[in-house]
Amino acid sequence: MMSEKSDVKIADFVTRTYFRNLLKHGVRLFLYKDSMLHSKYAAIDKSWATIGSSNMDYLSLLHNREANVLIRDSQTVETIQAHFNDDLRDCVEVTLDYVRRIPVLQMIAGWLGRPIKRIL
Repeated sequence: MMSEKSDVKIADFVTRTYFRNLLKHGVRLFLYKDSMLHSKYAAIDKSWATIGSSNMDYLSLLHNREANVLIRDSQTVETIQAHFNDDLRDCVEVTLDYVRRIPVLQMIAGWLGRPIKRIL
């Protein structure tokens, strides 16, 4: 799940260039429509969860002082999963048809923006 629109337009364009390949490999993608989603959390197999400030990008992983907390308390993990399910109701699932409707100029901008993705 990610925001449909972020505060960095070129980052949105770059992100969309990865959709087709992710879908091809069975990844389900959801775009949160109501506002910019800044949450960074995950609940895995009802047994653990993580919440924190880390993005899955070069800056967060190697340079920024980011942190996440690992949670194994089953009640807390269940609560986090419930929040995710609530957020999911305000999403649209990305499909191959969705990807085909992305404007060509946005995809070109995304491909051209890929070399600078480390700083986005």
